[in-house]
Amino acid sequence: MIFLVPALICIQQYFYKITDVVVYRFRNNGNPALTLWNNNPNSKELSEFQSMLSTEIKSLKIRPEFDNSKKLEIYKESLEFLLDQGVITQDEAEVIYDRNKDRLLNNEKAKLFSI
Repeated sequence: MIFLVPALICIQQYFYKITDVVVYRFRNNGNPALTLWNNNPNSKELSEFQSMLSTEIKSLKIRPEFDNSKKLEIYKESLEFLLDQGVITQDEAEVIYDRNKDRLLNNEKAKLFSI
């Protein structure tokens, strides 16, 4: 009985800490990318940070008004930069380029079938 109260307090604190968070997830797999505690240090700073983060993420997207060949050219330049910096290997760059090329230049739409 003596351990029951501290155990309940620990459980309550555990659930409090995991439920009072803002989680940014990767779009492709849903894994957490960034976890922020709500109102820590305060709600104003958290709100400003979230706004700035969202703006920066949106600025990284290639402009939607570009056609797909222009987007592919931008991807290629970015991959060449990463390759020059030693961030990725030549094989990785080729795989990424081919994947983006297939995605951007293949204009087929999904075909839906009903049974």
